[in-house]
Amino acid sequence: MGNVIIPVDQQYLSGDSVSTEKTQYELKFEKVHVNQIAQYTESDDQKTNIYPYMARIRGITYATKVFADLRLRLMQVNGDKKQMLQEYDSLRMEIGEVPVMLRSNYCNLNTLSDKYRV
Repeated sequence: MGNVIIPVDQQYLSGDSVSTEKTQYELKFEKVHVNQIAQYTESDDQKTNIYPYMARIRGITYATKVFADLRLRLMQVNGDKKQMLQEYDSLRMEIGEVPVMLRSNYCNLNTLSDKYRV
């Protein structure tokens, strides 16, 4: 996918020498995942499958969550040289939601027979 570079501003104290080395974070998006089931999180943090009519009644979008696997590295940059200072574990993070099209593979109505679809 892509990398996001986040520069870190150095902190200076009076009397300190100025270093040419810069520190930056590199954030890499590795894989993007779309949740297979449209779910809603209740007020008590319980997740329940949501159907289009439930979303319409609650006034919310019938959507499913999108996740990305992120990798974060702390890098020291001196001219053209980069040195990795620390690498953090890969982390799966929710990055948003996408609307679900009715009767698509991500729609909860897809598994129901025509008798039970409304």
